[in-house]
Amino acid sequence: MIYCEFCGNPTEWISAKRAAKLLGISQKTIRKHIHQGRFPGTEKVPGVGGPIYRIPASALVPLLKGE
Repeated sequence: MIYCEFCGNPTEWISAKRAAKLLGISQKTIRKHIHQGRFPGTEKVPGVGGPIYRIPASALVPLLKGE
């Protein structure tokens, strides 16, 4: 289970920044993987400084488990 970094509740969505931190890679690499379609179901939503990517937690679980 992946938890929200702000409230501590289980979450279905992970920011690109949080995903990079969880996987130990750069945000640039995360964005590259998003553009290559490696995280199915990722959504691009408007943000203050530009678009924000929301990655489904289910797309990260196999990577976190080393699969």
